[in-house]
Amino acid sequence: MVGVASAIPPIPCTYSGTVTINGAPAPVGTTIQVKVYDTLRPNGEVTVTQAGYYEYLSAQVTEAESECGCTIPVKFYINGYEAPQGSTFSAGAMKTVNLAITGIPTVTPTQTTSPTTSPTTSPTTTVPTTSPTTSPTTSPTTTVPTTSPTTSPTTTVPTTSPTPTPTCTGVPSHPHEFWGVVTIKDGVPAPEGAMIEGRVAGAIIGDRNPLPVSVPGQYGGLGATDVRLGVQGCIVNGAPIQFYVDGILAEIQDVQAGGDWVTSYPFLSGNVTQLNLRTNITVPVVNFVGSPTFGTEPMMVTFFDTSTGYPDHWLWDFGDGTSSDLQNPVHRYLFGRYNVSLTAWNIAGTSNITKLNYLDVRSSASGGGGGGGGGGGGGGGYFASAAATTTTGTPTPTPTPTQGGTALGSGGVLPLNSALALSQSVVMVSEDGMGSVSMPSGMRPQDSTGAPLLNLTIRRIPNSELPQAPTPGFTFAGFAYDIEPTGAKFDPYVTFSITIPENEWTGLQGKDLSIKWYNPSTSAWEDLPTTVSNETRTVSTKITHTSIFALFVASPSITTTVATETITTIGTAAPVTGGLPLDMIIKIIILIIIVIAVILVLLYFLRRKKGPETPAPAEAPSDEWDIKGLQ
Repeated sequence: MVGVASAIPPIPCTYSGTVTINGAPAPVGTTIQVKVYDTLRPNGEVTVTQAGYYEYLSAQVTEAESECGCTIPVKFYINGYEAPQGSTFSAGAMKTVNLAITGIPTVTPTQTTSPTTSPTTSPTTTVPTTSPTTSPTTSPTTTVPTTSPTTSPTTTVPTTSPTPTPTCTGVPSHPHEFWGVVTIKDGVPAPEGAMIEGRVAGAIIGDRNPLPVSVPGQYGGLGATDVRLGVQGCIVNGAPIQFYVDGILAEIQDVQAGGDWVTSYPFLSGNVTQLNLRTNITVPVVNFVGSPTFGTEPMMVTFFDTSTGYPDHWLWDFGDGTSSDLQNPVHRYLFGRYNVSLTAWNIAGTSNITKLNYLDVRSSASGGGGGGGGGGGGGGGYFASAAATTTTGTPTPTPTPTQGGTALGSGGVLPLNSALALSQSVVMVSEDGMGSVSMPSGMRPQDSTGAPLLNLTIRRIPNSELPQAPTPGFTFAGFAYDIEPTGAKFDPYVTFSITIPENEWTGLQGKDLSIKWYNPSTSAWEDLPTTVSNETRTVSTKITHTSIFALFVASPSITTTVATETITTIGTAAPVTGGLPLDMIIKIIILIIIVIAVILVLLYFLRRKKGPETPAPAEAPSDEWDIKGLQ
């Protein structure tokens, strides 16, 4: 079905926090669920990966539920048991709910290492041989045999395999929350969407760290509904926290204490601090993307400035002798290949980038292969047009995550920051220039294992590769795209769009268009809330995972009506069912009725015209009879 923006379900409410079972940190493998109206919704279940802590647990409601104006209760379950703690749904909110439950079995991890190491190191003969060479003050001869043989081996084993930083053995600390004013480049308010991040040893990356700026020049607040920057994890009290604004180290000032601007602030578990942040202006690192980059003339291309360093002036060279000073211009191209350049600057300096042969515009006569028949301009392998793959400049360095990530041989490299979220907005464009994935800054891409997603590809697939699953009431409209890798997830979501060429839009405009995704587990196409823009010829939807996505058009419901009308009204007029529209049939029936009426009227007047001539002959016989009677 074709929808509008308001038909999209509300953004989920995301939860994180500590979790304990019978007073001890919940072990790795514990299942945490969130239910709305006692129903488990999509993304409503996570598994504890760090003892005593859970995150990225989403509560989702339908559009109808959100419009009721009532308070929607949210319940939590630990290993299937309802927790005493609860919450209420708030669209798009990121909440901390610390869970604790008692009186239920504790799931013990299946993997244990201590039993295998203790027996091998517990003999008393091994301890004296090592202790003289290490530290004679430990008195191994008297303490090991008489106290606990299991404690001594644990002190000798680390000498062979040391662990630099142990993980949390207790409940993670309560967050230290921050809010305040944030400025850039000599007092200019930080723009909406700028990412504020607190970094300290042992910090856990959560839904409130980093935190996007929602109001220019301010992050967080003291209001009941304000979301503050939350720094938490296995952090020692007093450990110095450094703060970053869009990856740039910030200076800080404690508003209550006053004093000089410094570069760090001590961690204090459970505290709330009003902390102002400021950064120095830097020379911009220029980058941009355009969409589409391939198509037929005339091709309207939308350019997006993705530069970092807060430029405030732009100059585009479109490669056809024209230019623009807008930040995100739209330009019309005719047949040819074009280089595109962007120069951006601020008071700190100027930077420039040129992308060679960035746009390929084909003649409308040749078509460019972009038809709905399947595949068109997409062709074979993977291709992505994004800030990190198509540029000739040097973008902001992307930190290498410590966890394992997904790396494809081709496609677009996603620019992740140290929080493993996008450091800037990215638009990935398919080779045919019609399919695209728009990813906002701060979005967290993950692969099928939950590790950071480093690469993403989108490609047009031909009809021959389209999953042949039934779609009652719908027909394939000729556009299908495979977004890979399989199983990747987007938190909270990205926007998938199809920009339809003008020559094909004529046949689709005004029809009931919808985007569906193929679910391999059920071998079925499933609906997605779809938005159609007639002005830009774009059909789009919000997605939370990768898959195959295709455009469908609703089949006309008139077909069955026409058949019924033909059988009941016209009777034997079987040829009409071959495809005549209903309005044509009605017109034919009316015309037949009119013709019959005209014929009946003509017959009536003809009979009246002949009526006066019949009495005259009748009188003659009467006179003759009278004459004959007299004779």
